[in-house]
Amino acid sequence: MFSMLSVLLGSTVASWGLLWFVVPVDWLQTSPTAVLIVHVLPPLLLSLGYYLWQRGKAAREALAARAQEEGEEAERQQLREAARLQHQAALAARQAAADCRWLWVHTHAGEALPDWFREMPEGVYWQTSSSGDEPLSSDWFDYLDTPVTEALATLYRDLPGAACLPLLLQVVPQVSGIEYVQRVKAWQQQAWQQAWPARSLPPVDCRFLSGSGGLADSMVSCLQQDPNLPGVVVLAADAPLLSAAEDEGDTVQQKRAQGEPGAALVLAVILRTDLPVPAGMAWQQGAEADPYQPYWERPAVVVGEAAWGAVPEFDQPAFLQQTLQVRLAQSSQVPLPRKGMLQLTRALHPALDDALVNAGLLDYAFSPDEASPEQNRLHEVAWLVHNSGDLDMGGMRLAAIASNLSRQGIDIQPIDQASNTVREWGDTGVAGSMLLLATAVAQVHRLQAPVVQACFEADQVSVALAYPATSKESA
Repeated sequence: MFSMLSVLLGSTVASWGLLWFVVPVDWLQTSPTAVLIVHVLPPLLLSLGYYLWQRGKAAREALAARAQEEGEEAERQQLREAARLQHQAALAARQAAADCRWLWVHTHAGEALPDWFREMPEGVYWQTSSSGDEPLSSDWFDYLDTPVTEALATLYRDLPGAACLPLLLQVVPQVSGIEYVQRVKAWQQQAWQQAWPARSLPPVDCRFLSGSGGLADSMVSCLQQDPNLPGVVVLAADAPLLSAAEDEGDTVQQKRAQGEPGAALVLAVILRTDLPVPAGMAWQQGAEADPYQPYWERPAVVVGEAAWGAVPEFDQPAFLQQTLQVRLAQSSQVPLPRKGMLQLTRALHPALDDALVNAGLLDYAFSPDEASPEQNRLHEVAWLVHNSGDLDMGGMRLAAIASNLSRQGIDIQPIDQASNTVREWGDTGVAGSMLLLATAVAQVHRLQAPVVQACFEADQVSVALAYPATSKESA
């Protein structure tokens, strides 16, 4: 406004100065109308020109500002979309899982079997030896000779294709790794001859399970490293009871934390979750499928792009026909506080949250406005498996777990709806973590509901979940 007045006043003074002092005009001979036009029109035209120029400049600046703002907004959207894709990729990597399709467990029973053991579901092989039975041999390998051979023979009868999968072993510090692998290969030969005497054993791949973190993490990592690997067979065995008499240095506190000396053997078949349906079972009856429709007219169902590797085609359907279908989610580890229930409760807080996200039971949205609390399925958790120890040793640990479960709204009783592997099976050495996982698999199969696992180790605690393999897809 003031600039327009200044331009109008300046142009008027300038034009009138030119007319009166520079331009030689005889105003007495000029008509009043012309004099008025000459004095008024130039300042108005100059002011109008300045106004139009100013409007054009403002329009160009506004257009440039709008273009810059749109460019910045597009860049922000691009960065946001890239961050969303990164979030989704990280979430997909966290939620990568593996399926347990076959399980054999042999444990040294304590004074009384747990109540849930009487409800052992079909499809889980779980044997126990009486606490009064004396070991047939004090040698570690000789003691495991018969149960391992029996477990492998049962596996090869049910799943002949399992012989084509790598056999992964857990490291046992007190035995030679080379001798351990050689003995396991010999046990495989004996078991295969018992199961299939007319067939030759496929090439054997026996090695130790590598990787840090939880067992499910190591299995998922192993499958991800080799896309052509359909699955693995995991063997964990240990027998601390063989050396119980020699370990006189064990204190009462250690036994309360680890349990009375025992023994355990766990053999499990772990498959990747995206295996293609074999040709022999390439159709599945849906909810609206015609039961009278011939199988050759039914559409084929293909799951994922993974391959069956070296497993023969005629041995593939047996894997997917197993009644045991439990999915193992990756775990979350945190350092174990030295003392203090409050510190342990705070440490388990993020561990449980991350484990629930890994299992897909807790929504983990990219931003608050995209959150979907209705997708949370925490109410489905029905059991707890842990190795807290005896009552006076593990009471604080169990209380910390129960506090975090209650914080998330998971309504389970930490005593009546839980399995304490230390109290139930005692000290099983390096097989303890695999026994805890096997207990969770059995509970998921029995209850058809997710199960929380809390594994306490010397310097860390890991929390993970196992759930029915079909629950996440149907939700």
